[in-house]
Amino acid sequence: MTEFDGGEGMQREKAVRSGGAGIYIKYPGGREEEHISLATGLYSTNFKAEAVALQKGAAHIEHSPLSSNNVVFFSDAKSVLQALDTARDKELNDLSSALTSLCRAHTVGVQEPTYYRSGHIIDWAVYREDDLLVNSCAVNHMISSDHAAVLCTLNVARPQRQPVYRTVRDVKAIDRDAFKADITAMLQELSPDVTAQQLEDGLRRLLDKHASATERRVPSGRTSPWYSAISGQLRQAKRDRRRAERRWQKSKLTVDEKIFWTAKEAVVELVQRAKEDYWSSKIESSASTKALFSTSNRLLGKSKDSTLPTDIPTEDLSDTFSDFFSSKKPSLDPNTLKNYCPVSNLSFLSKITEKLVLSQLSDYLHSHNLFPTTQSAYRAGHSTETTLVRVMNDLLRAMDGGNLSILTLLDLSAAFDTIDHQILLDRLHLSFGLSGTALTWFQSYLSDRTQTVSAGNHTSKTSTLSLGVPQGSVLGPVLFILYTKPLSTLISHHSVSSQTFADDTQLRGSWPPDQLDSTIRRVQDCVDDVKRWMTCKKLKLNDDKTEVLLIHPKNKPLPPSVPSSISVGISSSARNLGVTFTDTLSMDKHIPNMCRSAYTEIRKISSIRHLLSFDATKTLVRSLILSKFDYCNALLTGIPQHLTDKLQKVQHSS
Repeated sequence: MTEFDGGEGMQREKAVRSGGAGIYIKYPGGREEEHISLATGLYSTNFKAEAVALQKGAAHIEHSPLSSNNVVFFSDAKSVLQALDTARDKELNDLSSALTSLCRAHTVGVQEPTYYRSGHIIDWAVYREDDLLVNSCAVNHMISSDHAAVLCTLNVARPQRQPVYRTVRDVKAIDRDAFKADITAMLQELSPDVTAQQLEDGLRRLLDKHASATERRVPSGRTSPWYSAISGQLRQAKRDRRRAERRWQKSKLTVDEKIFWTAKEAVVELVQRAKEDYWSSKIESSASTKALFSTSNRLLGKSKDSTLPTDIPTEDLSDTFSDFFSSKKPSLDPNTLKNYCPVSNLSFLSKITEKLVLSQLSDYLHSHNLFPTTQSAYRAGHSTETTLVRVMNDLLRAMDGGNLSILTLLDLSAAFDTIDHQILLDRLHLSFGLSGTALTWFQSYLSDRTQTVSAGNHTSKTSTLSLGVPQGSVLGPVLFILYTKPLSTLISHHSVSSQTFADDTQLRGSWPPDQLDSTIRRVQDCVDDVKRWMTCKKLKLNDDKTEVLLIHPKNKPLPPSVPSSISVGISSSARNLGVTFTDTLSMDKHIPNMCRSAYTEIRKISSIRHLLSFDATKTLVRSLILSKFDYCNALLTGIPQHLTDKLQKVQHSS
């Protein structure tokens, strides 16, 4: 038997911020009580939304089979009645029909006034009497509120939580000296031709020897992370609160009521202080950006659940993904596989090895000036900001000279996944001079690669990868850059400049206005040659995401009829490495977008501000809001005053 208190007394303590019915659940046998806040959808002046909420509630109760899905629909009808008084004719009809539908053939289990100001019954508990779900329903007047509490006793048992097990290793108990000695002995016994997999298997056996994997049961309780620090104090404070409440309910004296509210406020203050201390400490002690974002996501309630296709059976999902990724393909609908990107989960040994190789390869490329000069990724002193500053500077200089410019942003489909291994090895040998052991190592690195895909609790069969370099790897991006180095030479043959950052390529050129038609044809010829080159190299240009901007001064609009010989449509604005470019090179779209994003973060932080200290709040503001202003802020030089005022307003708000 379970008691549900759906009254407004709980709403004052728990649900006042979110809006909706507060529910108090007390389990028999002295079990810990729980509080639930339900947003009912009825606390709104949007009459259409209220009608829809009522209709859905009625349909859910009316059409549920008697054997399952039994429902008690709790609601404060105050806002519904207010809506009926103020709604227009059509809205009135919608609300009235929804209200009638909800109450028809159902029991409203409240038979006495619950709203003291008017003496009306406006707190509902609606259910089907045939369900045998509700044992009794009464009104409790011992709550300090303008509403009475609705107490329902339900014929349900507390659900049993399933045990959760996790595989763990006690790595802190490892004898380091013995572990190091075993690793040294293993390395001495290995032959020079040992593979990375054999080495990894040997290290795993040693790890199993010194810290064997064991399965432990994870506590299934929903204890909050801040709870352990005050568990003893909180239990005692709750006992004191309950003792004071019983005394007040028995004596009905004002002095006992005040004692109860003092005890209640002590519990709230204790919980509030514990939450603030815990979360502030977590934020201020975050050693990395990743840890800080992880903490803020937990605070803000951001879900970690991944979105996977729903139209593929769960047991077939991993194999379907594996076949799709390994066979290679040329709106972000979660049911469309092409919208998913395979990111390899590589072993630590592989990543360490790749870092060592990358260090030697980078030194070799830079010392011999072999790195593409138009490439800004993986070069000291270069970044997305230097890339965009270079592009913006060239376009502004051309505009000052009275010329028109065309900026083309190329987008590749599955750039890393379609690299041909033999073409890459030939490029490393013929264009970059790798030979002997170095070239053999890369051949070994690329050949005989396999993958498995895990989705939920299912793992796919092993499939062989004959193309591509692994995303998420250390060497993958650099190998892609070397693979596509000839592109810059091809583009320059069309008198078009290029700038790249990893797999993002930008084409730009400037010409006098009277050469607009021939300029567009020249750019189109360049794009066509790029497509042909990519096709030969097993890459694919994504026309749907490739964008073209025709840059012109704001006070000199384009001719009424712009030549349309280019296959990719001309846009008025486009997102370029995180910055919104317009065809007049103004920040009129980028700064409002940035401010909108910043205000969203401000609202999120304000919702958890009561859980944070001042220093922890400053840390979150810097990382989530001010970091948006710092990104590529060199492009904001010389912006108009009205845009500066927008940025200043956001800073004041934060």
